[in-house]
Amino acid sequence: MTKSIVLKSSVFISTLFFSLSSLAAEGDKNLAKEAFGQLKTDAEQYTEYAWPLVILVTGSLIGIKLFKKYANRSS
Repeated sequence: MTKSIVLKSSVFISTLFFSLSSLAAEGDKNLAKEAFGQLKTDAEQYTEYAWPLVILVTGSLIGIKLFKKYANRSS
């Protein structure tokens, strides 16, 4: 009788452990997917903000070089 109680309890505990561990693993994957999805969205948003700045800096550098070139020729 004690063997059957021990056997039943061990089967119950192992079943409970494996089911809870599979639920925990599934929950972690969803959180990781959500975090990387949010990170991707933020990165795309920041690249949209950066393009006008890149164009402005590039245009400014070209303008400064052209100004220096023509200023040196005139003097």
